[in-house]
Amino acid sequence: MNQTSNYYNQHAQAFFENTYQVEMESLYAPFLRYLPEQALILDLGCGSGRDTLAFKKKGYQVEAIDYSAELVEKARELTGINVRQQSFYELNEVAKYDGVCVSGSVKMTPLVNIAVILDCSTC
Repeated sequence: MNQTSNYYNQHAQAFFENTYQVEMESLYAPFLRYLPEQALILDLGCGSGRDTLAFKKKGYQVEAIDYSAELVEKARELTGINVRQQSFYELNEVAKYDGVCVSGSVKMTPLVNIAVILDCSTC
């Protein structure tokens, strides 16, 4: 995980500039249609904060985490919320959320660990 975090810390500005304005509306719709109004969403691995901000603008309550300290700062600046620097392996409160957005974070995860992330039976 440190290798990935180091990469994003070193390239945070470029990553932010290349992602924060990408149009994702068509990808949000299938996710959001199953959530109640005012739902609490966790943006897991929020990166630039693009998705966090989009959900916030739609009236949802949003919490966000990312492992990269540099991207956490960028996401805080963009969204105005207290984005937490945290690994999703340390997350133990998934059950409180109405929805969890994992827009790009799972692709950076070794296949053997995806089952651990998605197994919320202990959350």
